[in-house]
Amino acid sequence: MSSTSPGSADVPVRSDQTAGGDARAPRECRCCGSNRVRLRGRKPGDFLQREFEFHACDDCGFMMVEPFSGFEIYNDAYYRGAGPDPFVDYEAEYHNWQQSDRMLEFDDLARIAATSVAAGARSREQGARRNPEAVAGRDGSGPSPCSLLPS
Repeated sequence: MSSTSPGSADVPVRSDQTAGGDARAPRECRCCGSNRVRLRGRKPGDFLQREFEFHACDDCGFMMVEPFSGFEIYNDAYYRGAGPDPFVDYEAEYHNWQQSDRMLEFDDLARIAATSVAAGARSREQGARRNPEAVAGRDGSGPSPCSLLPS
């Protein structure tokens, strides 16, 4: 019998717990389609009174929860922070977004975007130096997109 203690990183899979032996278990990964899906653990629900299973794909690492709770849990109470996840309070975040923890996410996204744009601009500039026709057009008409970028 396998252990399902809280905090367990992995639960050994018995033959009757594989995707083929459990009616609730996904038969294939919802992300990559692999059939190398295994049980990682079980946890009783606090909000919905039933047991949930966590399955992981050995190929891409995607994790799935079974059974699917349904979309009905995403109601007004959920978005107010009164649903299954007490750490979700989108209504308060909406009214005071500059003080929310999401600002860290926004800052990270802005940094990643700026780095990506800068790298793309450098790549386009290098390409224009190597092959100006590819950037300006075969007949040489039109401005180079690189000329539009701030230096």
